[in-house]
Amino acid sequence: MTLEEKVGRIVDRLLAKTMAHEITWEKSFDGNVGYTFPDSSIEVYRSVTPDQEEQVGVILYDENGREVQTLPGDRIGRLEELRKLHDLAQKDVLGVNKMVDALLERLERAS
Repeated sequence: MTLEEKVGRIVDRLLAKTMAHEITWEKSFDGNVGYTFPDSSIEVYRSVTPDQEEQVGVILYDENGREVQTLPGDRIGRLEELRKLHDLAQKDVLGVNKMVDALLERLERAS
């Protein structure tokens, strides 16, 4: 199995666990979203270049926080999954779901 295939499997598993609310994402220092394991971490990035091209992918870090590999989504073969993972993780980081749930609960109690 190639590195790209392995990282693709990691993306799939992170997406499934994120959708099931089994993991908590953190905001990285550069505004992306990351998840930390005991001996490494993964960051999902999504941005738009000045030429209006979307860039989405992952960055792998070692236990010391050093970047060891950057893999664009098209190289992993998981563009759609990465977009969805980034969106869900970003909502987790910002607390969007909790905020919407709280607003909905308040509005329903007020009725």
